[in-house]
Amino acid sequence: MQVTLFIHSPGLHVLSERRFPKDIRKDELQQRVEIVTGIPPAAQRLELVRGDVRVANCATFPPEVAILQAWGASDGMQIQVHDKRGPLLADEESVTKYELSDEQYAARHDTLRAYKQAHRLGRFASNAGTVGAAKVTDKHQLDDQHKDGVECGARCMVDTGDGFERRGTVRFIGPTKFAPGFWVGVEFDEPVGKNDGSVQGERYFETRMHYGGFVRLAHVHVGEQYASEQIDDELEL
Repeated sequence: MQVTLFIHSPGLHVLSERRFPKDIRKDELQQRVEIVTGIPPAAQRLELVRGDVRVANCATFPPEVAILQAWGASDGMQIQVHDKRGPLLADEESVTKYELSDEQYAARHDTLRAYKQAHRLGRFASNAGTVGAAKVTDKHQLDDQHKDGVECGARCMVDTGDGFERRGTVRFIGPTKFAPGFWVGVEFDEPVGKNDGSVQGERYFETRMHYGGFVRLAHVHVGEQYASEQIDDELEL
């Protein structure tokens, strides 16, 4: 027996009508919910809603329980999906920016520049001239970032330190009008972003709303290992 429900994620403005087996396990339901919302099972808080009334939540049920039967779910009800992680990416328009002067940045030992200097990479290679002999322009810094493999079209993983990976494709690298310094614009595979590639009316790349985001280079890892994961056809509803 199947039941038709609406998957709704208020924070991501996602609403999708789906059919599920009435005896589906809780962990299987969460996997299918992730396909719709992009929210990993470990970060999901699910609630069954009829109209404006919350009927039940899944917090007390173990993974193997037939959750829809336990809930008493029926056609037309709504599964609300809340992200326990909170906002995934900072809103560039509202966050107070912390900026370092070039002298302060150069004095630190935990930066990308310091790592390159120590390992003689990029413009700090032995054949690139004396380190620090001249002030580096923004264009040279951007060239170095390209040499590190972070370039438009590269597959990437964004790690903001919360334990969850967000995969996507690099669509923009460079200075912006919303904040100083260089930013990496990422088109995410799932709706976990904050924008559509534009900020404060300035467009940097094109994507769907909530699929775009801007992060610092230090949070971006590139490589073929971050290729888009194919969804098994049998999970498609």
